[in-house]
Amino acid sequence: MNDVAMNAGEVLWWRFGITWGLIIVGWIVINWQNNKRETRKERRILLDRLIMSLSELESNALQFHTADNHDPEILMNIIRRIKRIWPQIELLRMTKVPNIEHLSYNIRRTITLKNADASNFHKQGPNSKILLQISDAIDSMVNALETEFSFKYHYSFIDKKIFLRN
Repeated sequence: MNDVAMNAGEVLWWRFGITWGLIIVGWIVINWQNNKRETRKERRILLDRLIMSLSELESNALQFHTADNHDPEILMNIIRRIKRIWPQIELLRMTKVPNIEHLSYNIRRTITLKNADASNFHKQGPNSKILLQISDAIDSMVNALETEFSFKYHYSFIDKKIFLRN
């Protein structure tokens, strides 16, 4: 009789152990998923801010190049905004986006290479090649960042392997 009571106690201990083990593993999985979701939300907010900053940069650049006269104040504002792009990309941890350095360089080059010097400044028309290049450079950067964000946070492991294989 004593052996039966002891076996029943051992069985109950295992049941409690398994139950608590499942609770702990479940909590760890839920906590991990919660942290991952919060990280994704925080990065989305940072990406949205960067995209807004790029949009404002484009607006300022278009305003500068379509102005009647060279405005050094707007140009300095543009240069400050350009310098802030890369630290924001690093904060997002998206420095491994394909061609990101080239895209960043291309934005700076298209805005400041031609028509930024006061001695050869000319007002640009709405269909100016310079204005189109600025818009294209900004759009390319935004598309690359959005693609990387989607790839990083929305595709499953299997989708990524299939995508990388093609």
